Amino acid sequence: MDLKEMIGRSLQRIRKERGMSQEEVAFICKMSVRTYGKIERGDANFEIDTLDKIVKGLNIRFQDFMEGLENA
Repeated sequence: MDLKEMIGRSLQRIRKERGMSQEEVAFICKMSVRTYGKIERGDANFEIDTLDKIVKGLNIRFQDFMEGLENA
């Protein structure tokens, strides 16, 4: 599994734990559902600023997100 897939799986897990849809997260992060879905699937290249925006949209600390990748 590559880093994009690990990040995507982690984002998906967190989103589901919060009971949110991809549409809700995409709306909060001001991005298209298609783009957000591609990120969750590990199919998209994205900037670190985009990841930061998503992590903030999911209301978690970036540091906690990065530590959670170790368990992905």
